[in-house]
Amino acid sequence: MRRFAVSDIHGCNKTFRNLLDRLALTRDDELYLLGDFIDRGPGSKQVIDTVLELADSGYCVSSLMGNHEYAFLRALSEASFYDTWENGYGGKATMDSYDAGRIPEEHLEWIGNLSFYLSVEDYFFVHAGLNFRTPDPLKDPTSMLYIRNWYDELDRSWLGNRILVHGHTPIAKEAILRQRDSLDYLPALNIDAGCVYAGIRPGLGYLCAFDLDSRALYFEEKAD
Repeated sequence: MRRFAVSDIHGCNKTFRNLLDRLALTRDDELYLLGDFIDRGPGSKQVIDTVLELADSGYCVSSLMGNHEYAFLRALSEASFYDTWENGYGGKATMDSYDAGRIPEEHLEWIGNLSFYLSVEDYFFVHAGLNFRTPDPLKDPTSMLYIRNWYDELDRSWLGNRILVHGHTPIAKEAILRQRDSLDYLPALNIDAGCVYAGIRPGLGYLCAFDLDSRALYFEEKAD
């Protein structure tokens, strides 16, 4: 059994599938997906289809809520927020990926049931990070989706022997490698390599998979 974490696919379904092929994922493996499946990229619907297809085919997939899924749900329930999501979050690309904007009930149900965090014996997964300034970081779901620049407040006693793996803030491939090499010193790893920002921001443009056991990193260049 192998275990992999991936974050911030952002509608880059071709890249996601290429990465899965490269990993040669099997039904004995575990795949942790840390949110932001949708928006900005061209294939949001297709990314969700891929995740559901994996689960329906017997693959072990655990998926978390990202701020973009949260904003999507909010846009559907609050008309006043729709323009913000469509233009500020890249939601137009998501709607364009659906036939005439018709979103299957299965997709809505799946997004609505996404968890905010997941803890296993040696890792803690969340989309953005945790607010360690509060007595209980798990009671601040907004920070789990949106927080940035929290490493200085990381509470090692709260985290225990776990490594915190997250996405949300795009960083260059080289920075992810440096973080991986420093995990014994700072037990936090950002695996958002900014796939959707290829050609827009220097150093980005990859989808990253982290092997939780070997600590190997796999970077798949944007193909969409």
